Amino acid sequence: MSDIYNRLVKIWSTLNGRLVDTLRGHKQDINAIAVSLCGSYLASCANDMAVFVWSLEKKRPIAVFRDHTKAICSLSFHKESYQNELGETRERCILATVGEDSTLRIYQEEDFGMKFKALMEAENSLISQ
Repeated sequence: MSDIYNRLVKIWSTLNGRLVDTLRGHKQDINAIAVSLCGSYLASCANDMAVFVWSLEKKRPIAVFRDHTKAICSLSFHKESYQNELGETRERCILATVGEDSTLRIYQEEDFGMKFKALMEAENSLISQ
């Protein structure tokens, strides 16, 4: 995977070096990308103050976070173990972002789903207009 200065995330095959897919969404240059440890998500951050979380399976954004007030410099996925309401140990993805606004933002995997629902509602609203 690569982030380049034309606002695109390009996914390359490790087998043959060919371009597999291009993810579009950022309005300004991309500063960093990261892949989740489980391999399901890719996150990108940019000067447009947005963090996109992409489904690598579907090749589309499942969440867009706009909580920073300046460009986002860096991001990283981490794995967290927790106990659910049944006392079972589970793991989830945590995404940390750092911006030029001197803030650190933490997003849990559950946040991705809530943002995805909001994205779908917004898309449906735009389509029905």
